[in-house]
Amino acid sequence: MLARMKTLRGTPFDLFGYARPRREERELIGWYRNLIEQCLQKLTPENLPLAIEIASLPDQIRGYEKIKSDNVSRVKAIAAERLAQMAPLSPRALQLQ
Repeated sequence: MLARMKTLRGTPFDLFGYARPRREERELIGWYRNLIEQCLQKLTPENLPLAIEIASLPDQIRGYEKIKSDNVSRVKAIAAERLAQMAPLSPRALQLQ
């Protein structure tokens, strides 16, 4: 029965999708895309290792419920800190684009 109900995932009839942890997981997709876009805008050969570190941060988001939620908060804070460390684009770099 559960296998046949798989088609309901992601639809308004997915009752488990309304839970806070599931909503948070769906929001993480947009957050990660935005994070990568910001990294790409500031990317230089010098800060490539930092960009790779930022891109791999979501691998640290693990666990269930409270543990996962705490890891999300921690990773978002680290990502914001690392992103701030990336130097903004110089005017010359903007001309090359």
